[in-house]
Amino acid sequence: ASGMAIATNNFNNKKIRKNIERIVKNTTVEDTIGLYEAIQTLNPSWLGKVKFLDINNEDSFSDIKMQNLNLFDVMNLSKQDLIAKELTSRMKITFEQGYPEITRTYNKTQDINQAVLRCFLTILSQHEDSLIIKKNGYKIAEKVSKNAQKILDGGIKPKELQNFDKQLRINGNSLNPGTTADLVAISLMIALLNNLKL
Repeated sequence: ASGMAIATNNFNNKKIRKNIERIVKNTTVEDTIGLYEAIQTLNPSWLGKVKFLDINNEDSFSDIKMQNLNLFDVMNLSKQDLIAKELTSRMKITFEQGYPEITRTYNKTQDINQAVLRCFLTILSQHEDSLIIKKNGYKIAEKVSKNAQKILDGGIKPKELQNFDKQLRINGNSLNPGTTADLVAISLMIALLNNLKL
């Protein structure tokens, strides 16, 4: 999406967001099948099951073909997942929360670590992490988000941050906010594409 904007000498966030939507909406049934096959190959242990179009149900492949479902359609049905929600909302969290937070904090502090940390805590405090929900359920994810908000409200004190980090690492990193980390990485990329000078 960014490459499309650069190639047309029309690089701006509005254009990138429009390109993302265009790419996802113009995917094909074959793209959806390819994604399903790739996830099946990875076989992530935390995936869980859904009633309709479950990745590990072979009937899903015929359902996708019969209903002519592209990636946008499937992501639209999976909006409880933050990444799916991003891909069907022109990357709303990335462009309206993550990227602005990185830019604002970096311009203020000139510290990229502080900028990334504040972005991470901001997104996590406002959106329950999909990976935590899949592994531990919504209530646990909600508690993690509330704890992230407390750290922000307290001024991000090192001791509180260390304790929070330890909590997330219990039981073999079972509270790893991996979806939030993905959104932070995307937000950082957008900041760099918008000429954030490190």
